[in-house]
Amino acid sequence: MFREVSSVLISFLIIIVTPPAFSGDNNTSYTVPELVDLALKRSELLTASEKSVESAKWSKEQAIAWQNPLISFGAGNKSESGKNGLAYDTGITQPFYFPGKQKLAGDIAAIQEKIASLDRNGTRLFVRYSVIKLAYRYAVASELAKHLEERVSRFKTIRKYLASRPFPSPKKRMEKHIVEMKLVLLMKSLDEIRSGKDIIWARLNLFIDLQKPIAVRAPWFKMGETLEWEGLLTKAEKDNIDLKKQLLVLERTRTETALARKFAYPDFSLSVLYGEERTPEIQRFVGGGITFSIPLLNANRSGVKSLEAAVEAETARAAYAKRETAQALISSFIEYEIARRNLERLPMASLDDVHVRLADADDSFNKGLIDLVTYGEVESQVYDTHFALLGAQYEYVEKYAALLILQGSEDFAFSASLRKNP
Repeated sequence: MFREVSSVLISFLIIIVTPPAFSGDNNTSYTVPELVDLALKRSELLTASEKSVESAKWSKEQAIAWQNPLISFGAGNKSESGKNGLAYDTGITQPFYFPGKQKLAGDIAAIQEKIASLDRNGTRLFVRYSVIKLAYRYAVASELAKHLEERVSRFKTIRKYLASRPFPSPKKRMEKHIVEMKLVLLMKSLDEIRSGKDIIWARLNLFIDLQKPIAVRAPWFKMGETLEWEGLLTKAEKDNIDLKKQLLVLERTRTETALARKFAYPDFSLSVLYGEERTPEIQRFVGGGITFSIPLLNANRSGVKSLEAAVEAETARAAYAKRETAQALISSFIEYEIARRNLERLPMASLDDVHVRLADADDSFNKGLIDLVTYGEVESQVYDTHFALLGAQYEYVEKYAALLILQGSEDFAFSASLRKNP
């Protein structure tokens, strides 16, 4: 019987598969670095972060600004010994901060500017690696959808042939049931892959804001980067954004404590006064003065103790953040090494061999040399191999990105492409 299907199956198995869920995929394509650049230019999050840095910069300028001088003027009529005359006085007062306060306020604002800059850098990392991971997920989903479409087309062809044949024997009826159930499961998987691809696109497009879906030209990796543990740990302790922010928070709290201690010493104002009376003799007065509060009722002792406790709290958080960074790096490095080795175990170059084996199975099945069950097993193994190979690629991208984020690094090394998805 299987020999009879040869001419029918050959003609149908070479037909073009159903187009992907997005008909516009092949009209416009981008490389992953192009998508990253586009996202960095269009990201509202990054724009907000830039403005936060600008805001912190101006706040720093304001923190060290001098206070405005005060000018007073008064005039009136003065009577003395039955004689009337004009009297007026004027003065200028310049408020001053207690020495050291202004500098400390500027130091606090400068630290806040550094924190805002770190937040901006963190946003850049978030946008960059979100786009890279989503782009590779989208590319993997596209490849899996394409392969599933070919599988569906292949089994539809087999079903069409089997439906045209009588099935008197139990074996032939079972073969028909096997193909029908296989098609149901394949269509379910294809719908899930297509909907998953749509969801990934929606998430990716949040960053790149394009009008319609695209094709992603993602280079597959031949092998992973070989990284030395000592260098990673040193870089993470130096450049990890969360750790650097926590250390800056500690520094800011210490500076706030120093400023709080100076609140026990009052600010003061220096004044210059001039007055004149004409009654009718002219009398002039020139003088100066100083004004300051006396810290009898409030020396800010409780405020200082509060901030001293805050310093201890931030010191403990900084120590924990340092250990947490080291521990996260250990876990991430182990996961990265597994993903890197999986690239060697599952090279994308083996896809060519997989396709050769599938073509051989097609030919053997068409000639009646293998039965339907054996053909189905081979075909399923081909899909499992596709899934494993593409999964190894995405897992490497994900683990590599996680390792770089912990180091605060944007230096994601794209592979010289072994092959690119169209």
